[in-house]
Amino acid sequence: MLLISLLTAVTLADSTPSQKTLARLLAEHERRTQSEAGNLLGGGALRLPDLSAAKVQRDATRARAVVNELDLLKPTELSADEWLTSRILRFDLLTPIENARYDGISFAFITPYQSPLSSLASTFARLPLATEADTHRYLGMVDSLPMLADTVRAKLESRRASKVLLPKDEIRLIVPFLRAFAPPAAQSPFLPSAARMDALPPDTRTAFTTALTTRLDGAVRTAFDRLATWLEGPYLAEAPTTVGLSQYPDGAAFYRALVRRATTMDVTAEQVHAIGLAEVARIDSAMTAIRAELGFQGTKAEFHAQLARDPKFFAKVPEEFGEKLMYHDARIRPRIG
Repeated sequence: MLLISLLTAVTLADSTPSQKTLARLLAEHERRTQSEAGNLLGGGALRLPDLSAAKVQRDATRARAVVNELDLLKPTELSADEWLTSRILRFDLLTPIENARYDGISFAFITPYQSPLSSLASTFARLPLATEADTHRYLGMVDSLPMLADTVRAKLESRRASKVLLPKDEIRLIVPFLRAFAPPAAQSPFLPSAARMDALPPDTRTAFTTALTTRLDGAVRTAFDRLATWLEGPYLAEAPTTVGLSQYPDGAAFYRALVRRATTMDVTAEQVHAIGLAEVARIDSAMTAIRAELGFQGTKAEFHAQLARDPKFFAKVPEEFGEKLMYHDARIRPRIG
């Protein structure tokens, strides 16, 4: 988490040049991050995600420019917290730079657990519907949904031309994800509830509902259904059965970047896996010792089954539950203080 509280502190008259630069870069980064996350209401902040390759490159270009400025900061002109904050910001900015570098083998735009498409319903749910102007804006965004589906198709086609295709198992997850945007209008995630339209005059509400239903049953449903059908048809026939980034050009390097992004450490996937195995072995050994200490003669599975049944392992009142939590809190604090 960036230390945004520094923004006020480093705008004093006696601030150093590096402090003023850092304050400006933090403020710009925070505004951009909030806007793109859809955290700012009104003022046109609510919009559909831009999935274009051009957006990926623009983000990378902007990030490189900020990194260049951060690299010119002088540690001697910053406090320890400020210097740490500049390093955190620099680390965050590696993400858009790497996204651009490996864009041709990334499918983050379409995989359900990463895709910006997953926020579409919540974006429409936050659009105001109190005036006729609001209904026009809402319909305008609905009109953009088919273009969004076409952008996804174009990105997949460009990768397909380089023989970079989604794995078959991934496609089986993506198809129902896409079809969720293409049900009949009455079940569409983009159809607002009647309560949301209460403020609209009756004539405006009727006209809006009719126009919206026509779009949802027409262009929107057609676009997403067409994309899903193509994916589970000719695209699936060419898709690999293997999974993992290593099958793509530069895939291993991209995966290494993702490991660094997730762990904040420059370690390999093999090292992370080894740590996991060692921890599992350590915990298993400790649990074996506990079973022996309790005099339990059965298997590990039988011990776990008994834990789930034995009343002595369950808190009986809220206060007892709190005591158990505070016991562990007291054990942990000396290790992190």
